[in-house]
Amino acid sequence: PATVCLLLNVVTTVPMLMIGSRGDFVIAVLFLLLYYLLRNSLDGKGTWIKRKEILLLAVGLPLGVFVMGLWNYIRADDIVRPEGFFAQVVDAFYKQGVSFTVLGRAYDVSPEVQSLGFKFFTMGSLIDYITQGPLGQYLLGCDSLGYGNSALMALKGHSYAHTMSYFAHSNYLGGEGYGSSYVLEVFADFGLAGVAVFSTVFGGVLVALARCIGRSWFGGLFALVSAQYIFHMPRGNAIEWASFIWTPQFWAAVVLVAGTACLFSSLAGKKLLVFERLRPAKRGQALGPGILPQNGALRADAGLPLLRTVGVRAQVDVDEEGACANRKGLRTVRIGCRYV
Repeated sequence: PATVCLLLNVVTTVPMLMIGSRGDFVIAVLFLLLYYLLRNSLDGKGTWIKRKEILLLAVGLPLGVFVMGLWNYIRADDIVRPEGFFAQVVDAFYKQGVSFTVLGRAYDVSPEVQSLGFKFFTMGSLIDYITQGPLGQYLLGCDSLGYGNSALMALKGHSYAHTMSYFAHSNYLGGEGYGSSYVLEVFADFGLAGVAVFSTVFGGVLVALARCIGRSWFGGLFALVSAQYIFHMPRGNAIEWASFIWTPQFWAAVVLVAGTACLFSSLAGKKLLVFERLRPAKRGQALGPGILPQNGALRADAGLPLLRTVGVRAQVDVDEEGACANRKGLRTVRIGCRYV
């Protein structure tokens, strides 16, 4: 089921790819690869990445780079393009230098950007979300900056993409721009020292996000959604990795997923058993937060599926015969289980 959902996620980006936007498609494919790597690491048995997946990646990676590079010329209706597979792949990598070009353009107009004063671009997306959303417009009385590229948006707003492009791009008011980068936003606010500190702290955030997967369902959900935005951060804003957390769409999806899971659990007449993958326990040792059976997994003999470690929701005891009891809630559910 996970693979089907991941492939459907890739398919949903195809319409944007057909009109010339490659970013969403590439990020969806990268997220698919990341998910397989994470599941393979958590599984510990290499069941997610086998010889077939490695062969598919070895063939698909250069082919994908070739197709994406070729698509860059097709969408621009450019008949002058590199000839041959190898030349096209090299050209595709060369074209990625546009990100460095954006850094150079931003550095050139840094004095103009600094002349506007401290804008707190690092938190710009959150500030504009509040001030330009219903809360700011109807309750706080903030001035509307309108939509799209405009001098008002560039000079009064908190979006570095708009401000920098206003000074650096000759056709900004015509709808074009250079985008942004978390490096540029932090540099504009706090200089090189700020970039160093932010990068160090964000490295710790990445480690924490990786550890959230397999600990709790909400932590895993947050980490996986963040992963999709992290891929875009070199050309996105500094807090893009968490920008979804304050949107009502995200919380509506959380309520829908949690409600559906509870509904299915109720219809099945069973309570969900969810364990945490931490240190193993010895036979006969009480299990609870932080302690698990050997190998971090139990197999139920009573027709229940293999229990994996995705967060602590219950106190579980294992006796000498390997029987375990779920003591969550008002009733005790006893199931037969054995070490695996």
